[in-house]
Amino acid sequence: MNKLQVTLLAILLAVLSMEWISWPEKYRQALSVTATAEEKAAVEAGLTGRADWLKDQQHYREIADRTLLRQDRQGFQAEAENQPVGATQAQLPKFQLLGIILTEQAEPSVMIFDEQRKESRTLHIGDAIGDWELREIMPGHIVLAWNDQIEKVELRKF
Repeated sequence: MNKLQVTLLAILLAVLSMEWISWPEKYRQALSVTATAEEKAAVEAGLTGRADWLKDQQHYREIADRTLLRQDRQGFQAEAENQPVGATQAQLPKFQLLGIILTEQAEPSVMIFDEQRKESRTLHIGDAIGDWELREIMPGHIVLAWNDQIEKVELRKF
């Protein structure tokens, strides 16, 4: 650095320090987060001015204390475990919907490949796929039901 740059930097630092010193006391205190007992009492009494600022700081501190990355935080999985026993959700069995057979002479049926049994099966309305019951057969999809839960399975189009 040459002398001119050093001089300008020194002047800039001097101006900033003078500005800092000339700030009113209430603005310099606003940069600290600590509060006196009188200020806390003023917040509780609902007074304005510095008390409002303090109330905002306390509100911010409460938010900051409830961070997302705390140790006791439980995720969505824990919320699902707290559901009543009868409210559990059954998983759809692993199968591929191979085709839907609709004719005027016979009742509708579907052809699936059961990935658990490793075999192809033909099912009719009312038959079971795992815990699920085949409720409805439409030209482009089937409807499976378990308790009050209903799932629609689309036929893949090639």
